[in-house]
Amino acid sequence: ALFSCIKSITLSGWNPPPPYRKVQGDLMYLEVITGSEGVFHITAIASGFFVNRNNRHHFDPTPSSPLHFHHSLWDVLLVVSGSFRSAWTQLCCRVASSTSTVN
Repeated sequence: ALFSCIKSITLSGWNPPPPYRKVQGDLMYLEVITGSEGVFHITAIASGFFVNRNNRHHFDPTPSSPLHFHHSLWDVLLVVSGSFRSAWTQLCCRVASSTSTVN
């Protein structure tokens, strides 16, 4: 099940971004809890999303290494969560096979 791979996506407790981070383009911070990979903190900027180095106890909104930047939150989730990527691939295959049998 695709959506059981992501337990929650919420606004991080580090919101709103401090003024010095707003000037650098940070719009908001998200906290993503996955089913098996743990917790990820994601920064939203005007051009997309990236995983940052924040955790619940330490504020560090700089990009993680390796950099996981994508224009959509969906694509970031596909990169950081193997279980989400696997479930998405399975869903796409099922849809593709059901469409090919209909035509």
